[in-house]
Formats: sequence, structure tokens, C-alpha cells
Amino acid sequence: MVLVSKVQAEAVEYLLAQSFGGHHFLFDSESIRDAFVRPVPAQSLDGIEAELEAILSQPSLNRKRAYFESLDLATQQRVIQIYFNILDNTLFERGETRH
Repeated sequence: MVLVSKVQAEAVEYLLAQSFGGHHFLFDSESIRDAFVRPVPAQSLDGIEAELEAILSQPSLNRKRAYFESLDLATQQRVIQIYFNILDNTLFERGETRH
């Protein structure tokens, strides 16, 4: 589970709402595509929530992207996979179609 403060929740909700519409402000298209070429085994995703929390805790979109870009490639890919898993689960729970 990814935890954010109440102050961060509004910004996170905005990012998720944009992502539901296909606008993924945190990641570029190439990074997203590369993250799903060879999916990482589920056990390799353990602990990645902390990295996603750290990204989301950054005060601005530019700082969020900079933090993400400072991660090694494998961690970036796992963060993207967790992020999209959160999107998929949220859409599923709402009974909506996937992106």
C-alpha cells in the first residue's frame, strides 16, 4: 500500500485522474513502454511502494520527475509497473474499463 499525507493526497488524486485519461505526467511514453517489454516478477516488486511514496512526496511535478529519473533503470521500471497496477486496480474497483 502506498501512503501519502493528506496534503499530498490532492496532488496524487490529480495525477491519478490525469493518468486515467492517458496523460502520465510522471513518466515518458518510452519509459512506460520499456517497463512492460519484460514484466518484472511480482516478488521483485516488494519494497517499491517506498520509492513510489518518495516520488509522490516531492513538492512539485518537476521534483517528482527528477526523483524518478535519479533511480536506476530497474527500479524505474518497477515503479512504473506498480503505478499502473494501482491504476488498473482502481479502475477495476470502480467498474471502469482499463486505459
